[in-house]
Amino acid sequence: MLHNPFPPFDPKKHLGTWEIKVKDAQGNEVIAKTHRLDKAERLPYVKNIQASGNSLAPMITWSALDPTRYPSECKIKYKVRLLKSNLEQFYATKKGTSETKDQIPEGILKPEDLAETYVRIETQCWDTDDKDQPVPVELKSETFMPLAKALEQ
Repeated sequence: MLHNPFPPFDPKKHLGTWEIKVKDAQGNEVIAKTHRLDKAERLPYVKNIQASGNSLAPMITWSALDPTRYPSECKIKYKVRLLKSNLEQFYATKKGTSETKDQIPEGILKPEDLAETYVRIETQCWDTDDKDQPVPVELKSETFMPLAKALEQ
């Protein structure tokens, strides 16, 4: 079973612009600000995750989110990742896409990986109404499913 060690995220508690400070061992400090976070909604999980075709190079598909379930200013993008734990990811799409499918390339999966691999679909809301930033990620959700189960669907 994959365990998420992070506490549940409540977007309503994180609105506004945040200042992040980082200090290195020598005491040098760098400050960065987030874009204006103004979406208090939660993105739902994707449904109907399936893996088809060659089990070692499957096509991963899922159902698109219902547009009534997220803010209209969101441009929805997806990323697919394969992992064995939160610390052991061994495949990720290079960039977000609006497509609800991803072809896993040959050579990524080995037969011994199938029982221990999880598919993670990361759903991102790219905020299109923030004029100060070029389409920053505002909200996201992550849906997990064992690859073996997705292959059975």
